[in-house]
Amino acid sequence: MIFPNDPILIDEFIKQGISRDDSHKLFNSGYYIAADGHIADSFYGNKYYSGLHPLNSSGVKFSPKEFTVSSLSEIKSILSEPEHAVYRSRMVFRGQTKEYYTQREYPNPIAEHKGKERLIIPGYWRKFSTNWNLRFSAPDYESVFLSNYGDELIYHGIANWRNLASINSSRYGPHLLSDLENFPDPESQEYGRRWQAFKIQGIANTSLPLVEQHYGIETTGLDVTFDVSIATFFSLHQFTKRHDDTAYYQPIDPLLHAGIVYCIVFESPPLTRATQNYLNNEIFSHIKPTRPVSQDCALPFFGRHNINEAVADLLCIFKIAPNFSTDDIPNSNDLFPEIYKDPFYKAALEAKFKAMKSSPLKNIVEYSL
Repeated sequence: MIFPNDPILIDEFIKQGISRDDSHKLFNSGYYIAADGHIADSFYGNKYYSGLHPLNSSGVKFSPKEFTVSSLSEIKSILSEPEHAVYRSRMVFRGQTKEYYTQREYPNPIAEHKGKERLIIPGYWRKFSTNWNLRFSAPDYESVFLSNYGDELIYHGIANWRNLASINSSRYGPHLLSDLENFPDPESQEYGRRWQAFKIQGIANTSLPLVEQHYGIETTGLDVTFDVSIATFFSLHQFTKRHDDTAYYQPIDPLLHAGIVYCIVFESPPLTRATQNYLNNEIFSHIKPTRPVSQDCALPFFGRHNINEAVADLLCIFKIAPNFSTDDIPNSNDLFPEIYKDPFYKAALEAKFKAMKSSPLKNIVEYSL
């Protein structure tokens, strides 16, 4: 395998009979040589082999069905049709106020409009839209909970947690962090439990980025929901910030919006609902996050070699018609519970105000709905 952005790729493309001009275009567009020798596209990863609409290099395109809809009931009626209903248990949805496209020098056959490719990309990768290849030299995403920045949230509620190391040295003498759960005092035991859960086991815990994503910290996950009415809300409302830096969701003029709802069926791995995730997970038992559960969400992850792979799993696309009926669409207070209903949100805002300017906790969004 020869990875994207490796200069020797251009010569390798030429060896495969590709013109020098096209070889440069392939290189600039993020193509690479896969382990089996074929030319692969880092936008779509393994979707050369799997997905609802497998990509290939033969020029064959796919076009997910598009529907212009005027109500939530119309969306649900379309989804209940046999050709769609067969996927019902695996359907997830994503609502946006508009669609986004990119134009690479060498577009994939999936491109639809004169070489433009639809984008459904996690926020962490969108910052590279002016030069997609820069993502290959970018640092890997790391959960804030795996760094010291997250300690204010991890140890929230433990008395004197910042001084616990020196207190315990006086009480128990030299010790390791792994010893804390065996100490007799409840503060040390709880600190040790959380340290183990977040710092040691957290690297494999998908709850961490799922929570980060829903409180304003960018991750490599794509925010989707199992509830089409929730996705429709996000297609009809614009995230807006006030002068005091608080945020709210502004309804878009029903005659001017370009809202879109994607219905996506991910092949693998199966997605876990936030409700299931939290019911079986005690990691946030001290400050339970309710927002991800309220939004009935999941968070599939996409790395630098498959940033736009979700496009290949599109089942259908719903375009929001002018004067779309808002009957049965949830309101923002349903989806963004207030501080007194969301212990994590309360703790997160407290941590944000204490954090240094360089801390990712400064990105936590404060809502005033």
